[in-house]
Amino acid sequence: MNRFEHRMILWGVFCLLSVGFNTVIAANIRSTTQELFIEEAFQAENVFPLPARHVPDRDLTLAETLPPDKFTDSAKQAIEHAPLWIRNELGDNFARMDADFQNIYADMILNPSDQRFTDELAFCVAEVAAEILQDPVFLPELLEENIYYIYEHDQYLDYVRLADVGQAGVDEDYYTTTYYFVEESGVTTEYELDREIYYWFIVHPKIEDEMVDYIDPDSRDQHADPPVGVFWRDWLFTYTEPIPGSDEDYPILRDQFAGVDVLWKSWDNIDNGAMGVLTQWILDVLDFTSGAERPHQPVRIYKLHVGRCGEHQDFASAASRACLVPCLNTEAVGEDHVWNEFWDRRWIHWEPVNVDFDVPLVYENGWGKKFSGVLDVYGDGYTWDVIDRYSEGTCTINARIEDADGDPIDGAKLNVKRASWVSAWGFAGSDGTTTVRYGDEVACYVRAITDIGMYPEDDFQLLASPTVNGEVYDWTATLSTTLPQIPATPAAAMPDGDYRWTIDYQIGGEVLVGFYQFDKSHKFTRRIPSGNIDFFIVDQTNYDLYTAKEPFEAHQITWRSEDDIMNFSFPYADIWTAVFTAERKLNCKQLLDVEFNLEQYDGENWTVLDSISRSLELFPGENYRVTTQVPESMGVSMEMPSHSFRPGDPCSLTARLSNPGAVMTDIPLFVMLDACGLYFFWPDWTRLPEISWGIVDVPAGISEIVILPEFPWPPGVGSASGLFFYGAMTDPAITQLLGSMGMWEFGWTE
Repeated sequence: MNRFEHRMILWGVFCLLSVGFNTVIAANIRSTTQELFIEEAFQAENVFPLPARHVPDRDLTLAETLPPDKFTDSAKQAIEHAPLWIRNELGDNFARMDADFQNIYADMILNPSDQRFTDELAFCVAEVAAEILQDPVFLPELLEENIYYIYEHDQYLDYVRLADVGQAGVDEDYYTTTYYFVEESGVTTEYELDREIYYWFIVHPKIEDEMVDYIDPDSRDQHADPPVGVFWRDWLFTYTEPIPGSDEDYPILRDQFAGVDVLWKSWDNIDNGAMGVLTQWILDVLDFTSGAERPHQPVRIYKLHVGRCGEHQDFASAASRACLVPCLNTEAVGEDHVWNEFWDRRWIHWEPVNVDFDVPLVYENGWGKKFSGVLDVYGDGYTWDVIDRYSEGTCTINARIEDADGDPIDGAKLNVKRASWVSAWGFAGSDGTTTVRYGDEVACYVRAITDIGMYPEDDFQLLASPTVNGEVYDWTATLSTTLPQIPATPAAAMPDGDYRWTIDYQIGGEVLVGFYQFDKSHKFTRRIPSGNIDFFIVDQTNYDLYTAKEPFEAHQITWRSEDDIMNFSFPYADIWTAVFTAERKLNCKQLLDVEFNLEQYDGENWTVLDSISRSLELFPGENYRVTTQVPESMGVSMEMPSHSFRPGDPCSLTARLSNPGAVMTDIPLFVMLDACGLYFFWPDWTRLPEISWGIVDVPAGISEIVILPEFPWPPGVGSASGLFFYGAMTDPAITQLLGSMGMWEFGWTE
């Protein structure tokens, strides 16, 4: 810094002190400027030797307000006992059940009739819709019967073998799967089934849109308690009855596999291992026709012995799973046709009624169909697009679904159709986006369905006609309604205090709740990698306004935040609350990981007083709160209207005194200006080596003393930065600081 710069700084200080408060110091400063800034005036040894800073210890803590506990003690034990890989999903489904049903299904997991069934039971309780498990008609013992016959049927099937890996109660990540023999080009090999495929497409008791139930085969898909009511897994495997107009019975499925030692032979032919046997048996017991009744239940389809593609599809999936063959339903609803796929290290097209194996393009190139959408269906109703297997041309539809304010709507559903029937769909997470694969050379109509309305409100909107192979169509649906509101506005910035939070949080994903288009009453859940949370910090006054749903001010507001790392220094004594909230969510449960530290500053370092590390699940409408009560602490804080002044700006200086105890009298108050190494002391603005101070009475709570009354910052004083006002109280004997010392840095520009 050269002499001219020093001179301008001192001239600014002169203006600050003489215009703002006291002309006494003007002569001193003017005299200093005339001394041409003698070098020793800026030497370190002239610095005022302030006493060590003292901050009283406080018993501050972090207090949590957790969302309601969703689980009974039995449910918690069952989650802990279940295989590690299914625990999250089991918890998701338990959370959607009331306490009585949680206990029923927890007991089944904890006390199965055979320990080998534990993993399959845990999977079924996790992945069968909670609405089904809590249905008054549903009999929970069906779940164990379903599993029992998987193990029972294994002994009759030479092309497959069950394998248990690990043991319940001993290993954390235990599971069951199957091994299959397959023939490829005349060579037999064995492979291990992915365990996810085993559980979803062999174990799961629901195929598509039928009720999981004991059914009276002689009724129209009606429930009946056993023994009148039966479940398809063993009944289809072992049942027979006379063929009408014949002395013979229908073939028993179980007995058809003698000598069958491969799953299939990898060709399109009825002589095709177990898949060929299944195909022939389906042809033997079902005719391709229909009457007035169109059942969904496999046992009822068997009793009628007729069905079109829909009945054949449901029947083939049930029969395959009864024979430990992973199989699912494949839908092309928009073109009114359905079929099956089975698994051999990939999903393979299969339509028994036409004896078709692995010829997915037969519909487009042989039948002349143009598909709009083709979907595979999980037992819980979740679907995924597979049109790329069945059409040589496809397009992509990217949708964003938002409210009137442009905020994304979680759980929104995109429906896409060609004509009458919705043929493809997708659900959005908290980002409001979803992508659907769709066919080419067909019309495409779109509509958004949400819990706060639809767009368009009256009907579908034409997106393209016809669609073009390889094209990407982006569509935004903006509803006229809004999500629930949080009326927060940013609070003014405040000076830092002696306590702070350090906060580190991130969203670990979210749980989407959706439904199958043709079974809307039963919901599926899926953990997906998206997700976000709303966050803010409030004092007690504003927290009360927030809970009253009134407008309020908050610090550190972040809307739809995925993660953040921040420090928040408490600017004043109060009850401070950090709020993580999912109250603007409609559908998706948020998975949140939080680390909180409460820290105290001792003048040199921050010390951790308390810590929280927690993983949380916030359902829509819920929040998680962390609170710290910051008491009034002894000390002084310095406040000015700004940290940088320009000509005409209002300027003032106030000392804010904080006293958490009783009234203190005759307390020395020191206010010092540090102007680049020159030190001036209020109230006389004497310069070192002379020191002046005030004597004040300090009431309990917060009091203020005006040091510099407000004045407009003058022109013509150049620019400066790095100046400081300090403020401190001492005991009457001036031997130690009382509480904390305040500081305010400032400067000015032309």
